[in-house]
Amino acid sequence: MPFGVLLVTGGMTHQEGYAAGFRADPRAKIIAVSDEATVDERRARLNRKLATDLGVPYIPNLDDALGRSDVNLVSVTTEHHRQGRVSIRCAQAGKHVYLDKPLAGNLNEARQLEQIVKQRGLRSQMFTQVLFPPAQRA
Repeated sequence: MPFGVLLVTGGMTHQEGYAAGFRADPRAKIIAVSDEATVDERRARLNRKLATDLGVPYIPNLDDALGRSDVNLVSVTTEHHRQGRVSIRCAQAGKHVYLDKPLAGNLNEARQLEQIVKQRGLRSQMFTQVLFPPAQRA
């Protein structure tokens, strides 16, 4: 049975690329796109567009989406100032987290996220290219 993936934030982020990767992987199934209920209309429109493009529902309230039992993993690509807050909520809900960079908006949020992930036995991964040869040469 594939892992259920929730995409948090939609278009004009790296989520479009991550979504393509999840769709190509037989171990994953994209369940929905979601975000915080308080996002502005531009962000909500971009979120809805990605959901429509992927043929999945848009759930405008992140807490409702995190309450779904078919969501195992959350891919988070929010604006940097929201990244830590949103990732912490996802981990508190017992979901594994795949993060675009940065890990969080500040060190306190990063440490809080690390603590929750460890306490709940979750997996987390932040995208990085630091081990790619061009980055190593730089």
